[in-house]
Amino acid sequence: MAQARVFTPTPAGDPQLAALKLPPHSIEAEQSLLGGLLLDNTAWDRIADQVSESDFYRDDHRRIFRHIARLIEAVRPADVVTVGDEIAASALNPAGREAKSLLDEAESKVFEIKDAGARTTEGFTAIQPLLGQVVDR
Repeated sequence: MAQARVFTPTPAGDPQLAALKLPPHSIEAEQSLLGGLLLDNTAWDRIADQVSESDFYRDDHRRIFRHIARLIEAVRPADVVTVGDEIAASALNPAGREAKSLLDEAESKVFEIKDAGARTTEGFTAIQPLLGQVVDR
């Protein structure tokens, strides 16, 4: 007797489904390119016109490539130590700005949102009625 098949939706953590959604990439090739640049900065002249930051799949590889490019274009050596120092410095001081200026900018954006909300005719809405609408959708 044939068994009836029960359809079960694919779980979100299904590795086969996740593999289908990934664009083609090669982590090893990215690592090799970055490692080659760190070992031989003169290779930059051969690849600069062919490879860009957006060619990298992983975000950390894009950041490393960006810092290598900045160092080489500033005629500074790009090796493991100097690139590591650049990534650490940018994390501690984003875009070269002080923490106070970042906080001031964030505060001004919050006030802009508040002012924009006060100018509209609708104003703000309580969350309770909105939650029902979201659940219905």
